[in-house]
Amino acid sequence: VLAGALTTFDCRIASAVEVGTHAVLFCEVLAIVEGPPGDGLVYAGRRYAAVAARAES
Repeated sequence: VLAGALTTFDCRIASAVEVGTHAVLFCEVLAIVEGPPGDGLVYAGRRYAAVAARAES
């Protein structure tokens, strides 16, 4: 488990497919652990961006 991670997935690799210079992994999720609430981080358009946590209603 990554310390401070918002969510952690424990997975079993079901299969791997080589695509060009990358390997695409298809995994079975065995467990999900939710960490502390907070803003997320995404990588899109060749840059990182924060994603604000949704307020509880």
